This record gives sequence, structure tokens and C-alpha cells, in this order.
Amino acid sequence: MRALFWALIAIMAAVLAACAEPDAAEDDGSRNAMLLEGTGATAIVSTDGDNGFVVEFAFDQPQALMFFSRSGGDWRTGHWVALDEGVALERIGGFDAMVFDTPRTGARFRVTPWFGQIRGDYSPFVQFSDGAIALFTGQFELLAIADRDGLERLNGSLATWSGEQSMLGVQVRSDDRIVMNGAVFEGSASDISRGDGAFIYIGDGLIETGESYIGVLDRGLPDWIVHRFDADMSAIFAELEMGWESQLTDRATLFFAFEGFDNPGFSNKGGVSRNVLMLQSSGEALREPSPQILAYLQWFFAHESAHLFQNTVGLSGFNAEHAWVVEGMANTMANTIVSSLDGMPEGARINAYRVAYSGCVDSLADGRLADAPQRGFYQAHYHCGDLIGLMAWNAAEGMDIYDIGRGIAERLQWAERADGTVYFETLDQLGVDGALIGYFRDLVEAQPADPAMVLQTAMREAGLNPQFDSNGQLVNLDFPQ
Repeated sequence: MRALFWALIAIMAAVLAACAEPDAAEDDGSRNAMLLEGTGATAIVSTDGDNGFVVEFAFDQPQALMFFSRSGGDWRTGHWVALDEGVALERIGGFDAMVFDTPRTGARFRVTPWFGQIRGDYSPFVQFSDGAIALFTGQFELLAIADRDGLERLNGSLATWSGEQSMLGVQVRSDDRIVMNGAVFEGSASDISRGDGAFIYIGDGLIETGESYIGVLDRGLPDWIVHRFDADMSAIFAELEMGWESQLTDRATLFFAFEGFDNPGFSNKGGVSRNVLMLQSSGEALREPSPQILAYLQWFFAHESAHLFQNTVGLSGFNAEHAWVVEGMANTMANTIVSSLDGMPEGARINAYRVAYSGCVDSLADGRLADAPQRGFYQAHYHCGDLIGLMAWNAAEGMDIYDIGRGIAERLQWAERADGTVYFETLDQLGVDGALIGYFRDLVEAQPADPAMVLQTAMREAGLNPQFDSNGQLVNLDFPQ
């Protein structure tokens, strides 16, 4: 009888042990992860209460190795720690990769935010002085590859990878407020993309809401910037909507982070991802009100917002060689809009074009506009493109810079590719004199023996009536009405 009793106890223990055995999904690290509908990979990103995150991946198929398409900066190896046995994060062939002992459908990591800059890409995390954080979902973009040898053969170049990139889902979970895609969320928010990504904000910053945008401001920003934000942004978006005769498809999201007064002078960096504008400012110069800094901040938001409208109307697809088309046009719009805002320093608009003129001339002294950034002239596309846009605007009778933008967008619908030719053909269609277009072509496509002379002649032909000092520097011009 006692033997039977212990036999029954052994059987019950075995049954309980079997019930407690984690299933395959639990064992491979995906116990809490669920694929968002339509995605091949999903990252569930949860705040861990210790200034970090737990990131749990789920894959639609078992994988032996997954690598991150955005692997610039080599920062993950020092900030990601695997939470599962048989999972490692390694740097292989110029890429960060998740390597698994056996094929898995998920993996978990503890991530410490890294706030550094990556050349040519977005920062994975942006820190706000009030404790908030914005994370870039593109950092979780994954691609599959068969093995380590195959990844090493890529030699750090995505161009040599062959495969089909699946949709990525990112769900952020937090007890703090979440802001993304022009809306505020409580508890969680999800984003689905393939190859691009968006910024998602987690925190309790100040929120300003307009018809076309939602702005999240760092609570540490100086009052002299904060109190003007809503009025300035409303004016900027009103001008862009009137000019483009269009509204944004999705409300813009503006994140304005403050990085403190510690560094000397004034530092500013930012960019656009989808409908999100990210701006990070810092420096001791921000302690006191500065009309010049305020004008620059207004210009930044106007320039980057112009890009959002360009994308909405279909003015996109230009590669780095032809970036002067969209960057120059955004500059022309921003300089015009900001000059009409209250509190602008006297002469700010003409000063912007003095800088643009000298910068454009210098950048063309030893090469073409197309490759000027490779020669160290990183503002050349902005400067030369802005001047070309201003001249084209003044020369296109009865038209403005927005009409030119719409014309280029319409032509792009059937053009073979997005390049400067589309711009010039549009100007011809709008009635701009052929000789003036020829000067534009010389500035863009050739290496003029005397770029200053070509630029001065073009400005006169366009009717800007430029005036120069004895050193050949631009002094004044007549702006389009």
C-alpha cells in the first residue's frame, strides 16, 4: 500500500512538472511578444523602471541569425544584453546581429539607451532634460540571413544582401504618456513600417496642439522660447498650407528637446522622419533671449515643415546628387516665411542670402554642385538651391515658389527619374527664359570657370537687381513680391 502511495505521488509530481514546463514560445524568449498583424518581426519595447528598456522580439518564422539593417555607430554591443540562454549579440561583417544556438521565433534583451550621433542616420534615442526619452523605431529593423559566413560576405553593405524585407512592428509600453504620429497614447502605442521608422516619445513634456501639428516641448526649455512656440508654429503651418494649397495627410509631430546650458555658445541638431520633426538644442547662449537664435529656430521648423508638405504633394525621390532641388526650395520657403514673423532681426533675410551667395560661389570653385558635399561643402545644396529657387520664382511671371514645386511634383509622376532635369523642364513649361535656365544648368551640371560671374549674371537676368560691394560680396537684392 505504501509503495502504491509513493508511486501515485511520483506520477502526480511528473504531471505537475510537465504542466510547469514552458512551452516552445516561452522557452525561445517570446512568451510575452505577439506579432503585430501583417509584420514579419515585432519588437515589444517596455520601460523597465530603471532608465532602460526590455525589448522582446517575435519572428513569424524560426530564425538562426537576424541582423540589424541600421548598424552604424557600433553601439549595441555595449548597450544590449541578452536575457535568454543561447542568444548573443555580436558585430559581424560590419553589422550588429542576433545569433542563436538553435533556430528561434523570439529573443529578449535589456537595452540601455544610447544618445550618441550616427553619421547619416538618426540617433536611436534622444534625451530630454526633464527625463523624457524619444526612441527611433528604425533601430529595431531586422533582416534575415542564413548564417554567419553569409553576413560576413556582405562586408557591411546592404546592397549585397538578397532577400525580402518584411514589415516591422514596434509596440512601446509605458506607464508614462506616449506621443507618436500626431496623437497622445496611454499605456501603449504601435508603429508598423518597412525600412524607415518613426520617433516615439515617452514622458511628461509640455504639449502644444495646433490644427496641423502637435508639439512636445522639453520642460527645461527657456521660457523665452516656449512662450512663442505655439504662435510661431501656427503661423508657419498657416503659410505653408496657403502656399501649397494643401494640408498634411497626417498631423505633424514636433519634438523639441533641450540638452542643457553646459556647452559654450549654441548647438542645434535635428531632422525629419516621416511626419516627425526632431530638434535638439543646447548651450549657454540660450540663458538669455536672443533674436538671432529665435530666428534660427523658427527657420529650422519652417524648413523642415516645408519638407513634410513636399512629401505630401509627391515632391520626393531625389537622391543626394540632386538634393539641391528639395533642400533649396525648402530654404527659399523658410527664409520667406520667417521674414514675415514678429520679432525678426532687421536685415535677417538679406543676410541669409549674403551667406547663400558666398557659400554657393565657394562650393563651385573646384567642382560641380552634385558632389560639393563630398568636397566638404555640406551646405552647397542649400545655398545654391535656394538662390536658384529665388531666381526661378522671380522669373516665372505670375508664379511663386509653391507653383514651381507643384509643377515639379506633377512632372515627377511620369518622369523617368527625379533629377535636376525635371526642375529645368518645369521652369521651361512655366515660361522661364531659356537663357536663364541655361545659367542654372551651368551652375548645377558644369564647373563654371567663374561661378561668381555666372551667378551674378543669372541673378540680374532673373530681375533680382543684385548689388555687390568692391570685394564682390552681395549687399542687397530685390525679393520677389
